[in-house]
Amino acid sequence: MELLLSFGSTIWDYVIPFLVVLSILVFVHEYGHYVVARWNGVRVDVFSIGFGKELFGFTDKAGTRWKFSLLPLGGYVKMHGDADASSSTVDHVAAVDPDSFPAKNVFQRMSIIAAGPLANILFAAVALALLFMIVGRPFTPAMVGNIEEGSPAASAGLMPFDRVLAVDGSEIESFEEFRTIERENAETELLVTIDRDGQRLDLPMTPALVTREDERLDQTFEIGDLGVGPPLTPADVANVRPDGAAFRAGLEAGDRIVAVDREPIQSFEDLQAIVSTSPDVDLLFTVERAGSQLELPITPELVEITDDQTGESRSIGLIGVERPLPPLLRVGPVTALVDGLQETWRLTTLILGAVWELITGNGNTDDVGGPIRIAQITGELTKDGLFPAVMFTVMLSINLGLINLFPIPVLDGGHLVMLFIELVRGKPLNERSQEIAFRFGLALVLSLMVFATLQDLSRFDFGLVEYVKSLVS
Repeated sequence: MELLLSFGSTIWDYVIPFLVVLSILVFVHEYGHYVVARWNGVRVDVFSIGFGKELFGFTDKAGTRWKFSLLPLGGYVKMHGDADASSSTVDHVAAVDPDSFPAKNVFQRMSIIAAGPLANILFAAVALALLFMIVGRPFTPAMVGNIEEGSPAASAGLMPFDRVLAVDGSEIESFEEFRTIERENAETELLVTIDRDGQRLDLPMTPALVTREDERLDQTFEIGDLGVGPPLTPADVANVRPDGAAFRAGLEAGDRIVAVDREPIQSFEDLQAIVSTSPDVDLLFTVERAGSQLELPITPELVEITDDQTGESRSIGLIGVERPLPPLLRVGPVTALVDGLQETWRLTTLILGAVWELITGNGNTDDVGGPIRIAQITGELTKDGLFPAVMFTVMLSINLGLINLFPIPVLDGGHLVMLFIELVRGKPLNERSQEIAFRFGLALVLSLMVFATLQDLSRFDFGLVEYVKSLVS
């Protein structure tokens, strides 16, 4: 019974959110193809979310069959004149019809093919604009909190309560902007302009390259770090991890910790400092809850961590609580659209940079993930609320658009390469050449999918990866 409940919880918490998000992104992608195809007078025979046997659907007045199919990992638009859903072969009987896809000129076909990936990228910008306008975006004043001892910021002379005005001459309005610049410029000198008690100062500092780990998502990533904490905030508890000491002691989300061992604490940073230096030490927490105070004994758990800069291991204490997310600031439609476009461009350049590092061998293949990984992250972020869920959906949409533009046969980018060759030659490649190219592309895509899935499985203690390796070694 317990196994059945666990399976049901996994389906509800991870599989369903993943399928909902994937279906939305597939619909956006295929609808881009569909709309531009109809604009160019191409008849669309089938619009399918998923592959394989049809589960349900309907046929519209234009003759297009709209349907959901059994295997929900993708979708397709089959245009009149295509012999199959991948548009890799031509139905020569239907192709003579002026409403068929092959009957259109090269530029029309290129626009139809490119519309899918571009729809995903445009969707990301619009989704972000709506999010910023309706829900808001994180906004914390660009005030400096705690400074880590020996950090680049400390060496440069930055101090708590300094206000960041600009970085390399570009104005900074929020701490989130400052954090983004810091993380994206590891080992690059930045000129940080600050206000300190009415005095304007320019401080050069270089973010150190550090490795961070998200234990919940089982992911590591490299970022730039100046050692600057956000503005000091009360020790409010936003979330209590079910496997932590705080949860076992009865601490709840929404509590405010006001004292430890009856010594008042002013900020979440004070709480972190006390807990991290008290592993396996019994502490008495004074907590405000619903207008009253109570005392909870909590013993921070001993955890071994590795210093990112020195590589040395050290012991710290953890109780398993998370601080609140920054407040959200809603903006007007014009500002939201501009911010959405800028954020989409920023995410696009980041993704392309990460892909380039993988191609050149400088990236970490451990960060590559497939459907299982995406489902895990989707489920976890959906639990955190609308903002992180939409942000991850946006990143997936941009990823889907960019990957489909890669010049690999069977992907949209491969189709565009074929059409460009046809434009240069004045005629398409012969069917045999196209068939070889598409087979190569399919083999490459399937190999990448297998690799990504094995990476997913290697994160879980199934023993399956080792078993597969033993079979091929």
